[in-house]
Amino acid sequence: MRASGKRAQARKPRRILHLVRQFSPSVGGLETYVDEMSAGQARSAQVCVLTLDRVFGSRRKLKKVERRGRVVVVRTPYVGTRQLFLPSLGPAFLRRFDILHVHATDQLLDVTASLSVLHRRPILCTTHGLFFHTQALRFAKAVYFNVITRISLKACRMVFAVSRADASTVAKVGVESYDLPNPIVPLGDAPATGRDLIYLGRIAPNKEIGRLLDFFAALRVLDPGRVLHVVGGDPDGLLPGILSNAGPLDGVVFHGFLTRERVSDLVGSCGFIISASSYEGYGLSVVEGMSAGLLPVLSDIPAFREIRDDSGVGLLLDFDDPGLSAEMFVGFRERITTADRERAAGFARSRSWEPVQEVVRRAYDQVCDTGR
Repeated sequence: MRASGKRAQARKPRRILHLVRQFSPSVGGLETYVDEMSAGQARSAQVCVLTLDRVFGSRRKLKKVERRGRVVVVRTPYVGTRQLFLPSLGPAFLRRFDILHVHATDQLLDVTASLSVLHRRPILCTTHGLFFHTQALRFAKAVYFNVITRISLKACRMVFAVSRADASTVAKVGVESYDLPNPIVPLGDAPATGRDLIYLGRIAPNKEIGRLLDFFAALRVLDPGRVLHVVGGDPDGLLPGILSNAGPLDGVVFHGFLTRERVSDLVGSCGFIISASSYEGYGLSVVEGMSAGLLPVLSDIPAFREIRDDSGVGLLLDFDDPGLSAEMFVGFRERITTADRERAAGFARSRSWEPVQEVVRRAYDQVCDTGR
């Protein structure tokens, strides 16, 4: 009877809790990542996502509990702002789960880590670019990271870095991490061969939409027939201010948020995925665009250099000099081959979800087998 009981216990599905500050109906790379990971795990485990009860920039309270397929979503109240918040989170709730997987290094990680002596559950963290997305409060962020975040990360049983830049940053505070690049869901089947450029991502300060528009205005002087598609939501209402300071907008189409199906259709008229971001943790939307054969045209920042170097395709630009960047793009465009687009698609499709889910599954096995 005891042996039978042990076998029954071994077959019990693992209980996994993902903690992420924003989730559906919020839209973004972090939300998509957790949605894909949790949905895949829910085929063989009991999976719950804990998130905040409001989308940043909105006062509307969301449902406390709901289902997304096989995944249960629990929303908790909080006080504070997007940059610094305190969630309502207690050890009794955390003890319901076998694994606590925190996404990003914000206050959800800090509170979960601070309660570790009470809940005694293994914590894993995926970095997702940490929190250095803009230069604002740079010194305060550095102090917070070196003191509070350092303690929180050291409470984790395992830390996954989504880029070499993230791995280098956490190593500076004595934290070992494991390389786990963000996986993607391909956007299309056939390599895109259109003329247009497309930006995919929300409107946010680090995305530098103003610099992107300046570049495109300079490009239109050299290449009048080209179109720039800007696709993404504007949760903080930044776009009117950006447009008030922008130059000519000829050829620019602002689509707002689009479903994945509509983005896939739009990509057919494009040939390039573009971003002038000043900071990215990884560049998920860029790699998604590359899956359809779009060639990356990017700012010269560490995350984008990593994509260009690993894929062997793309163009890095200094968007502070729009005229020179436009000239460089024209020269780049003239050298493009079909093999370049095939290489971009092949690189992106190698970053699929299956190997990532397997790495994470093994990590869960490891931390559970070694005890809590």
